[in-house]
Amino acid sequence: MRPPRRIKSTAAPVLDVSAQVLALCRQGDAALAAGDRAQARDCYRRSYALYQDQPQVRRNLVVLLLEAGEIAAAQALLVDFKTPAEPASQAINAWGVYELSQRRPGAAQHSFEQAIALFPDNVDAWNNLSNALVALQRHDEALAAIDHALQVQGEAADLHYNRGLILQEMGRQEAALAAYQACWRVKPDYALAYLNAANIHVSRREWPQAEYFAQQALLFAPDTPYLLGTWLFTRMFQAKWEGLFEHIADILRKIDAGDKCSILLPLLAMPATSAQQTHAARIYVEDRRPGHRPATWPPRRPGRVRIAYVSSDFCQHAVSLLSASLYELHDRQRFEVFLYSLRDSPEDGMQQRLRRVAEHFIDISACRDEQVWQIAREHDIDIAVDLNGHTVGERTSLFAGGLAPVQVNYLGYPGSMGSDYHDYIIADRWLIPPDRRQDYSEQVVYLPTTFQINDDARPRPLPMTRAELGVPEEALLLCSFNGAYKMNPVMFSIWMDILKACPQALLWLLADSTDVMQRLCAYAEAQGVDPHRLRFAYSLPYQEHLSRLALADIALDSLPFNGGTTSSDALWCGLPLVTCLGDTFAGRMAASLLHTAQLPMLVTDSLEAYRDCVITLAHEPDYRATIRQHLAQPHLREQLFGSRARTRELEAAYMAMHERRLAGLPAQSFAVLEQKDVPDTVLP
Repeated sequence: MRPPRRIKSTAAPVLDVSAQVLALCRQGDAALAAGDRAQARDCYRRSYALYQDQPQVRRNLVVLLLEAGEIAAAQALLVDFKTPAEPASQAINAWGVYELSQRRPGAAQHSFEQAIALFPDNVDAWNNLSNALVALQRHDEALAAIDHALQVQGEAADLHYNRGLILQEMGRQEAALAAYQACWRVKPDYALAYLNAANIHVSRREWPQAEYFAQQALLFAPDTPYLLGTWLFTRMFQAKWEGLFEHIADILRKIDAGDKCSILLPLLAMPATSAQQTHAARIYVEDRRPGHRPATWPPRRPGRVRIAYVSSDFCQHAVSLLSASLYELHDRQRFEVFLYSLRDSPEDGMQQRLRRVAEHFIDISACRDEQVWQIAREHDIDIAVDLNGHTVGERTSLFAGGLAPVQVNYLGYPGSMGSDYHDYIIADRWLIPPDRRQDYSEQVVYLPTTFQINDDARPRPLPMTRAELGVPEEALLLCSFNGAYKMNPVMFSIWMDILKACPQALLWLLADSTDVMQRLCAYAEAQGVDPHRLRFAYSLPYQEHLSRLALADIALDSLPFNGGTTSSDALWCGLPLVTCLGDTFAGRMAASLLHTAQLPMLVTDSLEAYRDCVITLAHEPDYRATIRQHLAQPHLREQLFGSRARTRELEAAYMAMHERRLAGLPAQSFAVLEQKDVPDTVLP
């Protein structure tokens, strides 16, 4: 997560005018130096009342009045404030900073331009102009403004830092890293630049480099917002478990105290409660994604209900692997469906498919927020569905400003958004038990089967042999293809216990990197397990991956962050999947799938029961064969993977939301009936 930009608004000593005025000015300067802003404001106000022709005092007073929230008084001092040029420019710059803080970047831009017109060498105004232009998503102009500031000022750490932020938002990562290097040449301990460099490497999945820069930031400024969680996330992805639970306990204590200590995705893989995860999300949203949604909406046009799905993952990504059929199967007589894509990947095979089947595929990747809001108004969107949540590529700001009268959190982020502008979260009774609804900021919509849409047109496994993979035919092949960040020492220790109890078993894991593989092998050896019993799977095209997956005997789920698409893939391939029920949405996804598949015996309520269930399956091949036959039954596959049935359930949910909105009713939790014989269901 990128830290805020550095905004400049300074106050400087004033000029001698008369004995009484000078005394007040000196008192004001002394109070300002001592940090007593209220005393300084009082002294400057009295001095200015005695003699108005004091540009520096007038400038300082504007700044202090703005800080104190006396907006009208500050604005009055700016009237006809033209000369001398430099203090007038600084005062108008201060007003622009206030406008920017009120989320009025257009007005702020005008003020900064006025300040620059009066005094072209006002570096603070050039810097702040770049911030306003970034807020308006006019990045090329913002970059030109910050470059001009650097020409005037020369080397300045804050300016290089802001330049790096602009380049980072433009996707020019190498140039952004170069800007942060320039920042460190001036100020080697600039922690925010280290954090941003870490975020760039996180986006590239370059975990050692990300950890290094996050560690540097911790060295210089350990209390930097969201830094601790980012640093720990880089270590979780590398399976570096030394001190893991101590760091997690520290993060959870800080969250309970209301601290801005962690980004949200790593929290899903920590033993946090659902209430703690939502509390952390509220802290983050209030700080970085505050809402400014319209209070009222214009009357809607008649016609079909218009749904906009918004995602950066309309490509070869887990979200689209699950949801691709949904967009094709919507009832076109009742719903008009739009896909708003946050990422343009025209060469990607999945995106090509979605462009073909979607009624409207809109590439908004290069659009500013204001442009997207205008597009949504022109489309008269009734319901906007956020498929990203707090994941990579998100643009939560679009929902903060209001894309539609009804806004829904679904599928992409397995937890609460913590916002007041996501009205609903789509779940089922296993994910969010009714007595835990209060842990979520959204109203909960309960689907009758499982929350998870599935693409029943996904490829089937092709014939493949274990010999092709170098796996012995007689081995019992256990697999867990969840990412390394979902592992932890407790879960891994349970897996090692299973291997000890099943001498013929091998454990098949995802090959995240050579370092991770070596580290996991060392952990296994330390627990008395031959590291050669760990096998690693490299990335393959999706159908080849499914064909390989079908060769396993048992799929092992992770806790506290279950597999989502990973669990669905295992069941699609007919594997018995064993899970342990967690406290949070993310820790209950596999349970939702297994209950829908009528396999509740594979859902355990403790890690000890989980271990025993896997060992029982390992020693009973007939039991495993029975489960495979069970999963192959057409009616069960339809119940679990039927895209049309899930689509109808979602449509019933959307209609309920829409009708409440038309009736002028607020969002409220409700349940959807099974849609076998019911065209529409509304349960207020």
